[in-house]
Amino acid sequence: GQPVASQSAQMYSIVVNFLFVDRSLAHTQFIESVEAGASYSETVHMPSIVGYEPTLNDEVISVLNIHYDSVNENKVFEIIYHPVLVTYHIHHYQQNVINDEYTLFETEERTAYTQSQVENCEKTYPGFYALVYEKPYVAADGGTIVNVYYDRYYYMVSFDLQGGKGVDPIYGKYGAIYDVNDPTRSGYTFEGWTPGLTNVIPINGTSYTATWRETNSSYTIVYWYQTIDATGYNVAGQKIVNENSGTVISSSQHKDDTFNGKIQYMFEYDENMEETITVLGDGSSILNVYFNRVQCTIDFYIYGDPSNT
Repeated sequence: GQPVASQSAQMYSIVVNFLFVDRSLAHTQFIESVEAGASYSETVHMPSIVGYEPTLNDEVISVLNIHYDSVNENKVFEIIYHPVLVTYHIHHYQQNVINDEYTLFETEERTAYTQSQVENCEKTYPGFYALVYEKPYVAADGGTIVNVYYDRYYYMVSFDLQGGKGVDPIYGKYGAIYDVNDPTRSGYTFEGWTPGLTNVIPINGTSYTATWRETNSSYTIVYWYQTIDATGYNVAGQKIVNENSGTVISSSQHKDDTFNGKIQYMFEYDENMEETITVLGDGSSILNVYFNRVQCTIDFYIYGDPSNT
């Protein structure tokens, strides 16, 4: 007789796909073939992928228990790996005062989901501003490091010398140390700064005011007599007077002075020409005192007749 051909059994597949959220392959799939109608049992352990956790129907699982009394169709399971929170570190470097290098000031630990981009990493440090930095995507192994560098602001330190000299403004980095010579001023002794000098450039800069103590100085008084035709004045005399620097003097204070060349009763102080000076410390101050001629009336009488003049 003719041989009878054997008929192969119907086969079905049991498939477990391991996928990322974007449907890309996370791990090699698990697949087994089962004869139609046969029972099937298997425990599938979830592959470990750093930075991700496996879920089935939005529930986190570590194993997948599969059991069928009779397999009559293909079975497909999709395990979705979701990102988990992982750590990353931010290194904050501040610019040095004495050079343009940087020193690690602070290390900060944060968390973010695997492969998400880091958020703003800069911090606020008084006297510093952050430079541009890269914002990487967070690695699954937690090894991501973000380096943020901060430069120092430059500020101005100014000096109000109150008439003195010898000190210029200083423009420099926040925190820089500086030296200042004592200013000088003729006729005065320097006593210090207000407020007290710190010698370190502060945030937003600052200003200092010099304080002085008056010392003995002098000024010259020049006395002027009106000309006989009343068109001007001629020098009648002068003298030097000792006085502390900074003292305010008015010419009216010297209208009754005695000086070489003074003529009594013929001149009177001219209030319209009054002036005021502040005594300088170098003895160069000059105070002018003006006198007008006294107007006199002379009567002439004819002898023996007082009514006729």
